[in-house]
Amino acid sequence: MEDEFVIEDRVIGKYRGDQPGKLFLCVAGIHGNERTGIIALQRVFASLEEHKPSFAGRMIAV
Repeated sequence: MEDEFVIEDRVIGKYRGDQPGKLFLCVAGIHGNERTGIIALQRVFASLEEHKPSFAGRMIAV
């Protein structure tokens, strides 16, 4: 029997600033029943996309 793998996209959001810089990595939902961090990061990325603030580097949330 072959092993079965489920591949899911775990990226909550990505934002690249208009200037080069470091990577800021956010991790949420480590415990399966803790959705609050995921919801908060979704709101952060929605705001970043809406307002397009000046930002150095990249921000990724998983």
